[in-house]
Amino acid sequence: MPQTTINTQGQTTTPPSVCRAIGAVAGTRLVWHLQSGGRLSVRAKTKWVQDLTGMLIPADGTRLGVEQLSL
Repeated sequence: MPQTTINTQGQTTTPPSVCRAIGAVAGTRLVWHLQSGGRLSVRAKTKWVQDLTGMLIPADGTRLGVEQLSL
């Protein structure tokens, strides 16, 4: 299991094996979750809202403008 040390500025380096496993590259944002019992989980934020463009295509092919989406 990879280990790191926190330096005096509170920084640590993510081990290369962990970066590869989560698909993280330079500039990847990490989201830290503090859990009960002193546990910590870290998630790589590798998806952006722009990645969702075009995922939902209406069955009839019609598209709505932003103005038409408001309630």
